[in-house]
Amino acid sequence: MFRNSGLLIKGLTGFLFITAMILFSSCSDDPSSLGSALNQNNTVQVTTLDTNKDTIQQYATSFKKILALGSADRLLLGKTEFLEATTLIKFSLLLEDTYKNDLDSIEILEAKVNLTNSYSYGDSNGVFDFSAHKVTYNWGYSTFNYDSIGHLTYDAADISSERQITDSLISFKLDVNLVRSWLSDEKLNSSANTFGIYLKPTDNTRRIYGFWGYSGSLAQSIQPYITLILKKGTEYTDTVTYYTLQDIHLVKGELDQVPKKFIQVQSGLTANGKLFFDLSGLPSDAIINYAKLTLKMDWASSRVGSGYSEGVYAYFAIDTVKNEYDTPVLLERSDNTFSGNIATILNKMLNLKTNNGIVITPRRPLEGLEMYAIYGFSAVEDTLKPRLNLIYSHRK
Repeated sequence: MFRNSGLLIKGLTGFLFITAMILFSSCSDDPSSLGSALNQNNTVQVTTLDTNKDTIQQYATSFKKILALGSADRLLLGKTEFLEATTLIKFSLLLEDTYKNDLDSIEILEAKVNLTNSYSYGDSNGVFDFSAHKVTYNWGYSTFNYDSIGHLTYDAADISSERQITDSLISFKLDVNLVRSWLSDEKLNSSANTFGIYLKPTDNTRRIYGFWGYSGSLAQSIQPYITLILKKGTEYTDTVTYYTLQDIHLVKGELDQVPKKFIQVQSGLTANGKLFFDLSGLPSDAIINYAKLTLKMDWASSRVGSGYSEGVYAYFAIDTVKNEYDTPVLLERSDNTFSGNIATILNKMLNLKTNNGIVITPRRPLEGLEMYAIYGFSAVEDTLKPRLNLIYSHRK
């Protein structure tokens, strides 16, 4: 992204010198050394900027970006002080011809749902319980999200019984009359009127479990499934298993889980942060050679589950109304610090002459409920505030 006119005057030697110095600076704790070295060049000037020392306008906010969570590997169910997670599951009931033909004379002895746990969040000793309900709304995993929940309809009656809950498995029995209606609909309409079950936590629940959902990358044996015991008189008693056809979880929560001095960045909800640094004072022909963004988090105010992905992403903010963003850059974590080189984002801002800020998202926004409390610009100590260290080149 360098302009040739600014680099060719000194020839290839100068170009290699500049490149070497830039690469060296990315590992240096004192980027100002690059500027002083290149000031000897009478064509290109390299300048540094430190937002903790130089005065520029800067601010930070948090916002929610509602996403359809149907592509997540895990489904969440439960409740904490700040969050509530519910789950929708629809099973693929592909009846064999034998059972279709015998359906009127088949007795359903048992219908049991099994969910394989892989995650927990909240109080490990907290109460966990839930109810299951017949869904009467035709939802789709790829488009349904928390904003759609007003359209969801389901029966009030709890159709589950004999719930068994451990850290590795959740199982419960379903009303066999409901399952019979599903099998009849499968026989007559290929399940066109079967919309699955809705799982929701009880009011006294104080923890959240995550269990494996439908995914092409997961073994089918750990995905949600329902086991039926079917009996036809004295002819046969068969046990058949049907796996999930589609599933999704929904997360309810607000941007009030941390004090206002923090930026709330959280998976599942999904809460993102946005940083704004006023770069209008840079020369019009400036090219960002290196841009280290540093964010500090407070572990005491953050919350993570039993397994999570380290790091957050920084993005170029495309639109502030629709909250769209692209050009991801991973900010890796070391202790309480996230950092990374966001030069690609800033150069895009300069090239497009558009600065809508930098969006900060969880590394895996669809998975889990990890919440990072990242210090904003109202932090008392300057060393805790978001910091941008720039090295940029421009013509004299």
